[in-house]
Amino acid sequence: MPANPGLPKILNLTFTSGTQGQIVKLVNRTTDEIVFDTLNASGKLLFDCNSFTSGYTDGDVIDIVLSGERSAATTITLSGEAAQSSTITTTAGAVGARRGF
Repeated sequence: MPANPGLPKILNLTFTSGTQGQIVKLVNRTTDEIVFDTLNASGKLLFDCNSFTSGYTDGDVIDIVLSGERSAATTITLSGEAAQSSTITTTAGAVGARRGF
């Protein structure tokens, strides 16, 4: 059951260096759900964890994978009601390919 049914849990993600329009794969390891989203023109993504079919729960572990011309991967553990932010450094290469993207 979600920590707060219906309340948003926002991940404020910023990717560095030339990532606008790239696809991001978000995987909730706790529920094995996968959601894809697209970075905006600034290489940012505001993702509401309620986008996962079963919502979210405190302690859920979310894998974030960017694959394409620029690549990156990180993990966030959900905690509390406040938005969580992360700046993710990208590199040239195929991180997503190695992570099953």
